[in-house]
Amino acid sequence: MGRTRRFIGIGIAVFATSNSIGSMILTSMAWPSVGMVAQCNILVWDPATKTEQLVQSSAFMSKAEKFEFLVPTPSIPKVKEVGNEPITFLSSLIYPPRPVTATPKPNHEDDLDSNYGTLIRGKVEVKQVELVGNLKATTILASDVIALSEWMDKNGYKASLEQKKWLETYVQKRWFLTAFQVYSKSEVLRTSAVRLSFKTEVPFVPYASPKDCWVDGIRHEMFVISPTPLEGTIGGKFAWSPELQGHTFLNSGSTKGFAKSLGISAKEIPVGSWVDRYIDIGADSAAADDLYFFPKPKGVKK
Repeated sequence: MGRTRRFIGIGIAVFATSNSIGSMILTSMAWPSVGMVAQCNILVWDPATKTEQLVQSSAFMSKAEKFEFLVPTPSIPKVKEVGNEPITFLSSLIYPPRPVTATPKPNHEDDLDSNYGTLIRGKVEVKQVELVGNLKATTILASDVIALSEWMDKNGYKASLEQKKWLETYVQKRWFLTAFQVYSKSEVLRTSAVRLSFKTEVPFVPYASPKDCWVDGIRHEMFVISPTPLEGTIGGKFAWSPELQGHTFLNSGSTKGFAKSLGISAKEIPVGSWVDRYIDIGADSAAADDLYFFPKPKGVKK
């Protein structure tokens, strides 16, 4: 079968500590060979259409030449590389932009017709396989954990017990999992930002994650954009307490500029949207659930 690859869960909020965000990672080497050290997420919410734009760029320390990270979503996402322009654009509205280095682009053309397109017992379905800049994105839907484990074995993936528990949560909810394949010759790398656009009843960021996917002290930066101020909760029940680093608003001009950086129409971002920037430094305990965002109580002033 070739080398066994390893999962490192990394949802849109990385798996891990109570102050990081959920997802998972896979590699061929003995565990742990890959760890996430930093992540930046942008959540753009349009309540009128119940559409979320989720942008993610992650930094890893890796001893593996190839690994994959997974992002869970409640519906099939449209995936596109957007580079680091959206992050730079928003940062410039609050603070001067900081340079971000992208990874080299490998050639994945030969991988598109691989066994990712298989169906095992009709229980694991590959919904889409796309090249997204320097990453290959594969979206799957599994009906049960046993079928998913069989699919993982067939495709050379090896997951730890903690990671299997994480996977089971999303399988039970009938969520989709999108795996991004990364090739790297460097021990420290940052992925070019990707955008996932999907429908959801409540805006969210993957936050729960296996403990073995994170490096202690991980730094997570998040921009939350919505026509009304939102506050994050863990699982819709518990308070999320990051450090608010600044906020601003999108006028008609900045809305157009930001939409262009995302590769979407300005009509998909409500004019006058509230922009909050948070910094979350990882602790040493795992979050119990993902981050869900709800309107702040009335009386909050812009």
